[in-house]
Amino acid sequence: MSAQVPDAMRAAILEEALDIVVLWSLCRETFSLAAYEAAAAGAFILTHTDSGNIAAFIRSEGVGQVLNNEDELTDLFRSGRVADHARNRRKPMLYDLSFSETTADLLEDRP
Repeated sequence: MSAQVPDAMRAAILEEALDIVVLWSLCRETFSLAAYEAAAAGAFILTHTDSGNIAAFIRSEGVGQVLNNEDELTDLFRSGRVADHARNRRKPMLYDLSFSETTADLLEDRP
């Protein structure tokens, strides 16, 4: 991330097509840039109740799931339910549009 490319991590998450991001912080976070970057890229975030503002962000924005402990995390993967979250995240982001001059370029080539 830099001033020239402020959304580099979001772009990397999109490029790698990550559906699920596990943010299992061992301390109560006051702020987590990683959580915001993952959410901005459309990833489903998994964390635990003691992760501080990661858990609060997930609860308030509905961008993931807050688990009670590592056993619940393991069960989510073993049961295959994590795959359901991944499939649901693959829907296109309708509000994330990129514009170019493609149409204008085509018009310039007309006689």
